[in-house]
Amino acid sequence: MRYFFVFQNKTYREEHDGGFLWAPKKNKDGKTFHHWTSMTSVKKGDIIFSSYKGRMHSVIIAKKNYRESKKPDSLVSVDNWEQDGWIVDAEYRDISTPIKYKNYMNDILTLQGKKYAPYNLTGRGNTGYLFQITEELANFLFTKVGITVADLELVAKSEDEIIGDVENDVSQIPEETIREQLVQTRVGQDKFKQELIKLDKKCKLCGLDNINFLRASHSKPWRDSNNKERLDKYNGFLFCPAHDTLYDRGYISFDNDGSLLISPYLDDLSKLLMNVEAQMKITLLEGHKHYVKYHREHIFKI
Repeated sequence: MRYFFVFQNKTYREEHDGGFLWAPKKNKDGKTFHHWTSMTSVKKGDIIFSSYKGRMHSVIIAKKNYRESKKPDSLVSVDNWEQDGWIVDAEYRDISTPIKYKNYMNDILTLQGKKYAPYNLTGRGNTGYLFQITEELANFLFTKVGITVADLELVAKSEDEIIGDVENDVSQIPEETIREQLVQTRVGQDKFKQELIKLDKKCKLCGLDNINFLRASHSKPWRDSNNKERLDKYNGFLFCPAHDTLYDRGYISFDNDGSLLISPYLDDLSKLLMNVEAQMKITLLEGHKHYVKYHREHIFKI
């Protein structure tokens, strides 16, 4: 796995919304530059840290190896670029609270590497697009946004890769039918979490945004859902472990307006220790509502 840093001041919105990175091969004068040819080093699973107006708004995962491509039509902000270039299909993981790189510049300058680095010695960004960085700098930046490589690898994996991982995990279970059921369940749960991450990236109730501690919780349980419902991103929420347990076991639910409902079976000490307050409220999208209604009527303890 390699790590890169990309300056997207002119193209962030178009590339983010389109799910790609793109750079030309040459400029109008026929010259090429290392910060463009570095696109040819990007492989599936590589991780790229984005810089837009001096902040990290997203961490990007390469979904496929680079390939040659004409300039996408959406890149209207750089109409002076040549048409022939390289593209990387990418998954953008947005940061809930974008960080300012300048706040950590001393560490960045120490860790970024010396040749073709994204920043010069004064802390200003070097002119260019894509720069390879060291693993040490990548790990440092991960700590600032609460993301791990494992989280990003999950997002980047295809369904076949997830299936392979799960099959390896359950390969020692002797009963073939049970193995198949476990594989199907685990694959589905991983895919469901991927869908929830696309919609939101923090605990729906308390706002915890460290993905390491978040769980994918169904409103209409897996056992009661059809295949479409099991993977529907509106059939559940990302919760911290405490709120996931309470929602899964029916000790909390939500009204139609998103107001928190607390089961009378949840004692006061548990409310205190598990951060449950009567005034809590969440935003429900239209797609959530019929699933939450099911949870309220069939799972919630009253």
